[in-house]
Amino acid sequence: MIETIHQEIDNLPKEAQEILLDFVHILKKRYLPTAIPDKPVNNYENFKKIGLIGCCSTDQNLSTNYKHILTEGWTKKYDHR
Repeated sequence: MIETIHQEIDNLPKEAQEILLDFVHILKKRYLPTAIPDKPVNNYENFKKIGLIGCCSTDQNLSTNYKHILTEGWTKKYDHR
């Protein structure tokens, strides 16, 4: 059975093989269980992963002037005009 499927796929044009591969990926997403991480990830790790940790450096008064500090810090980091 597998050999027959393999031969049939080999006889398809390249574009059809790519479509078939996309279809297999869709089926895997739909029917295979997703992996559950062994341990929960904390918020610090999530923020670090998306780039919010270390986006700017400031003093301890961030709670009172955070809007100005973050705007200034992000502009320096991401504004490459």
